[in-house]
Amino acid sequence: MRLFFMAVLILLTVACNGDNSWITVKGRLHAADGKPLKMAHVRVTTPGAIYDRAAGAPVHDSGRFELKVPYQATLMVRASAVDHEPLFFPLIPKKEGDTIDLDIYLTPYRLRDDLSEIAVIGGGGGTELIKKMPMEKTADGRYRYVTVSGTPVIFCQIINATRGGRTINAGGQSFLPDSTGDYFSVIPLKEGRAEVYFDPAWYREHQREPLVTSPLDDDVEKYTRLERRISELRQGLYVKMKAWYAMHKSYDGFDAGQDSLYDEWQRYKNDTASVMYRFMAVQLGRLPIFLFGKENAAEIMAAAPYDDVFWEYAPYNLQSLYAHVDRALGDSLFVWRDRIKAPSVPGYIIGITGLKALREGDKARALMCYNELKKRYPGDNKFKFYKAKLNPDKKIAEGNPVPDFEVKLLHSEETVSRQSLLGRYYLMDFWAVWCGPCRAEMPN
Repeated sequence: MRLFFMAVLILLTVACNGDNSWITVKGRLHAADGKPLKMAHVRVTTPGAIYDRAAGAPVHDSGRFELKVPYQATLMVRASAVDHEPLFFPLIPKKEGDTIDLDIYLTPYRLRDDLSEIAVIGGGGGTELIKKMPMEKTADGRYRYVTVSGTPVIFCQIINATRGGRTINAGGQSFLPDSTGDYFSVIPLKEGRAEVYFDPAWYREHQREPLVTSPLDDDVEKYTRLERRISELRQGLYVKMKAWYAMHKSYDGFDAGQDSLYDEWQRYKNDTASVMYRFMAVQLGRLPIFLFGKENAAEIMAAAPYDDVFWEYAPYNLQSLYAHVDRALGDSLFVWRDRIKAPSVPGYIIGITGLKALREGDKARALMCYNELKKRYPGDNKFKFYKAKLNPDKKIAEGNPVPDFEVKLLHSEETVSRQSLLGRYYLMDFWAVWCGPCRAEMPN
C-alpha cells in the first residue's frame, strides 16, 4: 500500500514539473532513536486546514518524503509518526516553483510523571468495544491490558499517559492513522485473546526538543521555534490567568512570558521589511491582547497591517488587536474586508460582525453577513459556527424534562442533583477523547 502511495506522489511530481504555481516540499523525517520509522505521514496545507481530519502523505521507511502542493504564501506542515508527538510548524515559500528541503526531528510523546490513570480505549469494530479500561503495572515497569473479543483484531490507543492529552498507539507491528496526528495500534487476537503492552521507558529515554532545519533556509528553524514557543505559552494560559485574577482581582502584573518575546521581536526592528519581523508580529498577535498595552498593539499593527498575508496564521486575532487600539478601528475591518489578502481572515471578520449585529438586534445586517459567509465559504467548516448562529431559519427544539438524578463529583465531596441545578442557565460544553485540542486543555 505504501509503495502505491509513493507511486502516486511521483506521478504528481512528474505531472507538475512544468507548473510554477506548485512548490516542492521534500526532506527527511527522523525518529527519536535513529531507527527506521514504523509508520509516518507528512501533511502540507493552508494554516486553516491543518487540523482537518486527514492523515497526509505516507513517508517512506527510510524517512524520506517528497510532495508537490499548490503555492500559497502561508503554509503549515504536520509531521507525525508512530510513538512520536506530532509536530506542527509554519512553512513560508519564497516564491512560486520553490523547492523546500527539510530535516524534521521528532520527539517521543511527553509522558506524565504519574501514570496511575493510564488506560486503553478502542475496539474491534464490532459490538465488543474497549471503552476505557485501566492498565495494570507489571513488575518490569510496563503496563498491560488483556482483552477477550470475538473480532480478529482490535484497534486501540493509550490515554491518560501524555502531558498534552494526546493518545498514544499501544505497541504492536501494525498501525492505522487516526487523522489527528496520532495512531491506532492494530493488535491481532489469538484464540479470541490479546495482550496490550505499554513501556514508558523508551519514551523517557529518547526525549529531546523537536527541531526543523533546512540546508537552504536558516529561517525555517526560527519560524518553527517561535511558533512552538507561542503555542506552549498559550497552552494552559487561561487557567493561569483565572488563578491570577482570583488572587489579585485584576490582570495587572500578570506575566505570561510575553515580555521576553516582545524584546526578542524588537531585535528585528532595524529590518522592518524582513519576513521574520512581520511573522513574529503576527505570532505575538496570537496572545491575549490585554497582555500588551495599546502602544504595543499599535506597533504590532504597523509591522503587520491588516492586509498582510501572514495574518492567515492568526485569522481570528486580527480584529481583537485592532479593537484593542480603537473599537471603531476594529469595526472598520468589515469595510476593508475585500482588501485583506489572508484567505480566512475576512470570514472571521464577517462572522464576528454578524454576531454583533445579532446582539444589537440588527437582523438585516446579520442576514447580510450570513449570506456572504455562505457565498464566500460554502463548504468551509471553520465558519460552521457562525453560519449556524446567523442562520435566520434555525430552529430551537423544545427539550425534554430532566429526570431526577444525584451525582457525586469526581474531585470533590460536592453532590449535584436535578434540584440543585434548577433555576439557572448553563453553558454546556462537549469534549471527545480523540480531539487533540480538547485533550490538551482537559487531559482527564
